[in-house]
Amino acid sequence: MGNGYDTAKSNPTFKKIEVSSLMFSEYRCMEEKSIFTAWSHLNYFIYILEGKKKWRTLEHSYMAHANEVLFVKKGANVIHKFFDSDFCAMVIFIPDDYIKDFISQKPDIGSSLKTKIPSDSVDPSKIR
Repeated sequence: MGNGYDTAKSNPTFKKIEVSSLMFSEYRCMEEKSIFTAWSHLNYFIYILEGKKKWRTLEHSYMAHANEVLFVKKGANVIHKFFDSDFCAMVIFIPDDYIKDFISQKPDIGSSLKTKIPSDSVDPSKIR
């Protein structure tokens, strides 16, 4: 299981740009297996330019198609590749310190989202 950030940073075939502590990288999936594991020590946004993939964690699975964005928390994921089209995405790696600094500078962001949802309102059998 390779570290996605380290792979993108050290591989000259990945087009990338670094701004402050963020790294933007184009990602074209060369993986030949339909299911593989990936790990990143940084959180990242992935904007799907072409194709689709499914990310699985211990708790959830997330399908992402072209023109969609997915936020992936740092850690390990199982990724399902689909071979019906090529896969290309823009990945933005974001260190925890960047997120903490951003939130501390903009405390009003997300303040309206602090509404607590009763735990009995979610049917666990409906979560995938």
